[in-house]
Amino acid sequence: MAIRYSLIGIILSSCNQDTHFNRITVSGKYSIELPDYMQAWIDRPSDASLMYKNEERDIYTVVIDENKKELKNYSLNYSLEDYFKKVCEQGRLKSIEGAEFGIPVSRKINAGEVRIGHVHGTVNMFPVDNRLAVIETNKRFYQILT
Repeated sequence: MAIRYSLIGIILSSCNQDTHFNRITVSGKYSIELPDYMQAWIDRPSDASLMYKNEERDIYTVVIDENKKELKNYSLNYSLEDYFKKVCEQGRLKSIEGAEFGIPVSRKINAGEVRIGHVHGTVNMFPVDNRLAVIETNKRFYQILT
């Protein structure tokens, strides 16, 4: 059963009223709505189940999903808060130099619970401003980074 996330609209706050969204479905696991100006990033890292970008606007969206049952097989039994911290400390955000994290907020959504955070800093001396949402469902964790 596919899970639909329109949460990306909240995260992509740089969109204007003229932006149209397309629904992208990934392997029957989830659907996500992305702005029509973003294109699939073909040479994405293998851990990402979805990666879209617009180089002209210097924006990207990455989704990484992890099966909770597989994590438990490695004795990794995370709460949403612990998983969120792990992603911030060990995930893609660790490459941000001088990273400053805003206070994350938690929300309930129809698919489960979500924790949303903000980080800014630099990568290769270029300023970056990222949003991270981690969604916990009964079976999976989803990381959405934009």
